[in-house]
Order: sequence, then C-alpha cells, then structure tokens
Amino acid sequence: MIRLATKAIPGLLVLIIAILLILSLNQLYKQKDPEKSKIVMYLNEIREVAKLVTLEHNASITIAIDDPLRWHDFGLVGTLTSLGSEPVPRTSIKYIAVGQGTVLIGIDADKIELIEQPQGELILQLPQPEVLYQFINVDSWEVLYQQEPYVRKFIKPLNREEIRKLEAEALTALVQEVQENGLLEEAAEKAKLEIEKLLEEKEIATVKIAQA
Repeated sequence: MIRLATKAIPGLLVLIIAILLILSLNQLYKQKDPEKSKIVMYLNEIREVAKLVTLEHNASITIAIDDPLRWHDFGLVGTLTSLGSEPVPRTSIKYIAVGQGTVLIGIDADKIELIEQPQGELILQLPQPEVLYQFINVDSWEVLYQQEPYVRKFIKPLNREEIRKLEAEALTALVQEVQENGLLEEAAEKAKLEIEKLLEEKEIATVKIAQA
C-alpha cells in the first residue's frame, strides 16, 4: 500500500503543476488584454440588447380595384372584334379596403463581431440595418367600398388572389417608404447608442463601434 501511494504522488504533482500553469497563463492573458477579455465575456449580452433595440413603423395601407369587363371577355368576334380591350359599361368591379401594415427594422444581432486590428485596436462591428420582418394585420382590414355587378358572378368574379397580390404590393411599397425616409439609418443609430450605453455600464472604454 505504501509503494502504491508513493508511485501516485508524482502523477498527482504533475496534475497540480499543470492546473497552476493553466491558471497562470489565463491570468497573464487577462492582464495583457483585459478589455478584450471583458468584451468577449459580455458579447452575448451585447447581442441580446441589440435584439431588443428595434424600430417599428406602422402605417395605413390602401388597396383599390376598378376592373371592368372587356368585350373580348365575352368571346365576341366579327364586328365587335375591333373593340378589343375596350371596357364594357356597368360591368366594373370596384373594391377599396384599408388595413394596417407594420415594418420592424433593426440589426441582425447574431452578425455582431469583435474584430482585433493588427495594431491591437478592438472594433465591435455592427451589421447593416435591415427589415427584420413585415406584415399586415389581417384583423385590421376594413372594406370601405365594394361593388360587384350581377354579371360578374358568372364572368371573372372578384378574385381573392388578386386582392392578396395587391396587399403584397402595398406592403412592398411600405418597405420602400421606410427605406426612403431614412428609418434604417435611424434604427442603426439607436442600436449603436444602446450598445455604447451597455459598454459604459460595463466600464469597457477602449472598444470602437463601427458599422459594417
């Protein structure tokens, strides 16, 4: 038993020395670059803050349909063929509806990166702002006016797919409005300010924030 214990001592001693060496190197690394260690430690928290910092843009969306029948819809030929695509009186479907569209703008927090420059400068790189999601509240639609002549129940009735297409086009126009009004840049600046505030709270002062 005494011999076994004696043989185990060198192995245990090596393990203790290895642990002490790892702890020493870790401490040396922290002393060498404490700011980098701190920001790496808080990087996930920074990303969580960025996820919460968004800009929401809400606006009314209007869609309108004014679609008369054309003579060719009746399959007429002969003397009426020349009328071609001329509208047929009193056959127009009219439809006007208003809904509420929402566009959420922000940055993709998962793309935030910590970059160390060759000279040792630390840069927290934020991705470009983007539209995170867009939608129309289906419960918000209000039909302001709808007219469907009797003949249209049999020939080219009101097409719900056409309505959905107009809704999608209206939402695309809303996103374009967001981009043209500088709301993407506003969302990016908002995210940057909140991250700067967090870095200040964590006493991380030497990290530069930059947009990709």
